[in-house]
Amino acid sequence: MNDLSVAITTLISAYFFGAIPSGVIIGRLWRGVDIRSYGSGGSGATNVNRTLGPRAGAVVLASDITKGLLVTGIVRYLLEADAWLIACAGTVAVLGHMFPVYIQFKGGKGVAAGLGALAIISPISAVIALSGVIIALLSKYVSLGSIIGTSLSLGALIIFSAFELTIVGWDHDHWYLLFARINERSVPGVQFPYSMSVSASIDECFSESQLAIVAVPSVSVRQNVKDLSDALSSVTSIVCATKGIEIASGKRMSEVILEELPEFGKDNIGVLSGPNLAPEIASGKISSATLAFPNSNVSESVQSILSSDVFRIYRSQDVKGVELGGALKNIVAIGAGFIDGAGLGANIKAAYVTRGLHEMTRLGVAMGANGDTFAGLSGMGDLVVLVFCFKKVNFHLSALN
Repeated sequence: MNDLSVAITTLISAYFFGAIPSGVIIGRLWRGVDIRSYGSGGSGATNVNRTLGPRAGAVVLASDITKGLLVTGIVRYLLEADAWLIACAGTVAVLGHMFPVYIQFKGGKGVAAGLGALAIISPISAVIALSGVIIALLSKYVSLGSIIGTSLSLGALIIFSAFELTIVGWDHDHWYLLFARINERSVPGVQFPYSMSVSASIDECFSESQLAIVAVPSVSVRQNVKDLSDALSSVTSIVCATKGIEIASGKRMSEVILEELPEFGKDNIGVLSGPNLAPEIASGKISSATLAFPNSNVSESVQSILSSDVFRIYRSQDVKGVELGGALKNIVAIGAGFIDGAGLGANIKAAYVTRGLHEMTRLGVAMGANGDTFAGLSGMGDLVVLVFCFKKVNFHLSALN
């Protein structure tokens, strides 16, 4: 069965499951009545509550929430489907609840089923939406509670971050990122925040952007910057998060960018480095990094944009030292992987890493960097996380040989 067949089968199943008329079933089991013949004529939890009492209403409410919860939960955790299919399955389940084929397409309002689906798609929004249930219970105005709960949950989905971020993607990668809203290759299991958009148009991405972040493999930095050069008219600062040295020229990444974008000047090109494992940052774990610009005013401005409650940024003016720490530590990390792979023990590994950091510092100072920089996050911090995190490519490169 191909992907399209799986998607179609999933959505059809979601509809028929969501269309199960919980209110009608409970009404017949509870008192042997057709709930549609009483009250508002609806089959949702609201009409059941008014007609058969709060206990029956609570049972229907729980049943309807469970429908949305099960549909999205099965699609996400058992089928391990992409985010777009999870969202579509939840939506179709709610539509099934509202327009059930079993009872002439006359169902409930879909609030409870939607709450269940939202619990899987965005748990925080679902918790916020519960405020509507509380208001409905306290005020006895179900519609008022529904409106407030829905509005607040939608607000939580929209207001996710103070800044809007755009990712540039091309070809099939663009379409995958656009609809799946997840990058399984780099940060599996972490969905994009709702303030982040994906586009294949360079002009669209940078037309109103003041800050551009370069985060691509070091071998492609030069070509990527060339491709972006004509679209950066509104950009005032560039941050390079790429670690490495260009093979052909031996130049640092900021030097490569400056060569391709001489109009920016050194003061407006900075670097970001430190013990920053992408999956941990993307999942919201507390992290820290060093941001280096030659101009402290530019550095302070960019720091205010990138900092958050879980991402602490320290400023530096030693661009060269920050970049060299991020590049040179890979050599030491590969050696540490060999030590682990050979089973030589923790003592020699600690000694090797310590001496490795010393050599990094000596080389950095000889190249014009500040020696103290290598004792910070972009030097020792980046080295430590790489050496002692067994998931990193550098470690596997050596430890598995």
